[in-house]
Amino acid sequence: MWRDDVSIPDPIGQVRALVPRSPPLTARAFTLIEVTAVLILVAVMAVFIAPRLQTTKIDQLGFYQNTLAAIRYAHKVAIASGCSVRVTVSGTGVSLTYAGAPAACGTAAVTNPATGAPFVTSAPTGVTVAGATFVYDLIGDPSLPQDLTITNPDTTTYVIRVTDETGFAFTP
Repeated sequence: MWRDDVSIPDPIGQVRALVPRSPPLTARAFTLIEVTAVLILVAVMAVFIAPRLQTTKIDQLGFYQNTLAAIRYAHKVAIASGCSVRVTVSGTGVSLTYAGAPAACGTAAVTNPATGAPFVTSAPTGVTVAGATFVYDLIGDPSLPQDLTITNPDTTTYVIRVTDETGFAFTP
């Protein structure tokens, strides 16, 4: 028990008040039952929340943006290198290759600047791409203007337009 108003004589005979004592220290930790209960709650929440975190829509939007970026990159490579660049868009993805004009350029794959590997982008599951192939010439003009359509399973449709003369790719 603890009391604030108790005073006792000290050994010399003077009376002085006791300094209030703090309550007794007890162990401050979680019990095994508390830790187990928290872990079970976290596991149950993970089971119900994890399926809702599907990334398919994010992957599909990312494919559209990567396709637009790849077409723009092909345009810039054609102008900067002085070589024709072929853009192939198919149901499986996008690839960039040199088109062999002039002959010194060859027909090798264009290098992806981010990875150093050939520039190939794969379409995620469920995405439908209207196939198209066109070539940017030495000054960046496309062989023919294009409207590329990318359709997702939820019927969201993205269109990429490549303009005649300038070869600029954009979303109309």
